[in-house]
Amino acid sequence: MWPALALLLVWQVFPTLYAFYLSLFDRVNFLRPAAFAGLQNYRILLEDPLFWRALGNTFWYVVFTVPTGLLLATFVAILLNTQVAFLGLYRTLFFLPYITALTAAAAVWRWIYHPEFGFLNWLLHTPGLDWLNTPTGVFALLLRPLGVELQGFLAGPSLAFVAVMAMSVWHFLGYQVVILLAGLQAIPKEYYEAAELDGASFFQKHRLITWPLLSPTTFFLFTLGLIGAFQVFTQVYVLTPTGGVLQDTLTLAFYLYNKGFRDSDFSYASAIAMVTFLVILALTGAFLFWQMATSEVYSAALANLSKGIWITIGVAVVAFLGACVMGLGLAVMSLSRHLILRQIARLYIEVMRGIPIIVLLLYVAFVLAPGLVWLANQVLEPL
Repeated sequence: MWPALALLLVWQVFPTLYAFYLSLFDRVNFLRPAAFAGLQNYRILLEDPLFWRALGNTFWYVVFTVPTGLLLATFVAILLNTQVAFLGLYRTLFFLPYITALTAAAAVWRWIYHPEFGFLNWLLHTPGLDWLNTPTGVFALLLRPLGVELQGFLAGPSLAFVAVMAMSVWHFLGYQVVILLAGLQAIPKEYYEAAELDGASFFQKHRLITWPLLSPTTFFLFTLGLIGAFQVFTQVYVLTPTGGVLQDTLTLAFYLYNKGFRDSDFSYASAIAMVTFLVILALTGAFLFWQMATSEVYSAALANLSKGIWITIGVAVVAFLGACVMGLGLAVMSLSRHLILRQIARLYIEVMRGIPIIVLLLYVAFVLAPGLVWLANQVLEPL
């Protein structure tokens, strides 16, 4: 467990803490010293229209790709779970797009969307339609013949962004199908046989048997899809390198990349990364609590989680009070008449001044790691 925990701290916890550390400075580019700015980057971020544009586009990407991909993958997995010939061949064909390099797949789809030589325009008999450079929202396009004009966020994602979403669903479909197919094959066939004897239809069997028993698998895929959707970058960058005509395909990860590697402002990019992290954490946490609250299987885990949260809060309060007592003790020692006590206090203060803040953050991470592992074990033990 400890080697895995060490890798987690090195590759996950430390970069997260270091990104937060960078976000507290003004225009970090690693070429000159940066001044401490506190939360100024976050204040600028909340007033940045491009950030809100990227957040809105990412929201549409999550709403369109995660449910659509999950439902389509479930339908395909159910079809492949029947007794069909060449099942291994079908699995391979569906999984091939996922193991294909995302940049290469996006480059092929860029040719498919080409306005003059693209396969899609030839198939739909729509020559000249520039799929990747049409900033008009799809809701506005659909309702325009009815005389309804929509603008801004209500116009929906642009046609160019929908084209990117379609490519993304196609690319990740095979992975979801394989995982769901494994979950379907773990369901005992006796349940379906008993349902057939009771006269259940095809849809009733899958609604009352498949979907409830497949909920842990769908929860896993939904969580991974949600996290991946908020981090989407490669296909957007390859298909629309500028972020769209009117920044209509700009996502949070794409905007982070532009600020960090194009504008050399790694402090502002780190602030974007921290906000994205908090949004993902909040959404996945809310979905986890909802899953626990609506399932009897997770009720014991929810109780343990609540108990663990209160214990963690209690430990944090005790640690805070201990730090206050220690600070007060150092202050009294520094004013003491005894030379030895004053020297101990001053030595401790000088040592603390010489320790970079990132070292302190790492120390906190290593101290909290065993507690977090214990809390995770308490939550997962009933599952």
